[in-house]
Formats: sequence, C-alpha cells, structure tokens
Amino acid sequence: YLEPLTATGYHTVKMFRELSNGNIGFLWRAHNNWASSMPNLTRFLGQGDKQGIFDAFICVSEVYPTMSCRYADVVLPAAMWVEREGQFGNAERRTSVFEKAVDPVGDAKWDVWVLLEVARRVLEGETIGGEDAFTRLFGFIWDAEKDDFNGDSREVNRAIWEEYRTFSNPD
Repeated sequence: YLEPLTATGYHTVKMFRELSNGNIGFLWRAHNNWASSMPNLTRFLGQGDKQGIFDAFICVSEVYPTMSCRYADVVLPAAMWVEREGQFGNAERRTSVFEKAVDPVGDAKWDVWVLLEVARRVLEGETIGGEDAFTRLFGFIWDAEKDDFNGDSREVNRAIWEEYRTFSNPD
C-alpha cells in the first residue's frame, strides 16, 4: 500500500489519449478547463465503437460552469482562490500563499476539504502499518474526534506548507 512511484505519470495530451482509448477509467480535474484548452479536443470524443472520454467517469472541481463541466459526470463546486486560504503553484515552480478575502458562495468548498472528504471514503477500513490510513496520512491536519480540521484554515495551511516544504526543500 502506497508503494513508491516507479515512473512519472502521463503528460496532459497522453492522458487524454489513454482516456479516449479506454485505458483510464476515472479522471478528476480541478481548476483546469481542459475542454477549452486541449488542442483538438474533438479527437478525444470517440470514434467508431469507442465513446472516447465518455467511456470514463469524469469529475470536475470548478468555480464556473465551464466547457469541461459539460463533459463531467459530476461537478464539485470549488471555492475560488479569493474564497480560501492556500498555496498555489505555477509552471515556473513558484509557490505563493494567499489569504482568504471573502466567504465562498453557495455550496462551494475549499479544495483541501473536498480532498479529505473523498479520502475519508476511499480509505475507510484501510490501514498503513497497522494504523488507520486516513489518520496516518491526514492526522496532522484532521482531528478525528472533532471530525474537523485541527485549527482554522490558516493553521491547516501552515501545516500543509511545512509538509510540502520538507519535500521541496529538505534542508
């Protein structure tokens, strides 16, 4: 369980090729309107007896009803960057920390909250080294007794940042 990765994942175009060939059965994309940005998206929409991306289950976390939402089986309402605390990375490998400015609208949720809710369900009954898998992986930010985060969003983000920092800058 949780064995080290031995190979890198697919780049975006390869991922959609494999998805449309039926080799990937599930895709969860967050904050990336791939239906508008993918080059020649129509080649992934299916040909012959293949349904293309429609053969897979697609989940989209999005703040607006984008083109990607049209192809999704489920859309999770995500909070915008101004509606949550967080760290954001870009293609230049820079990470910035943002503070929440306003509360999210409607049912929109913070990405970390969504991730943990999915992880709780996926990891239910699983163990790592005899310890509850969810607690082992997320206990540093989640209090199982309170069934809530350990502290406010700023404290949780600080803990996540420190965890991330050890991977990116171990010294």
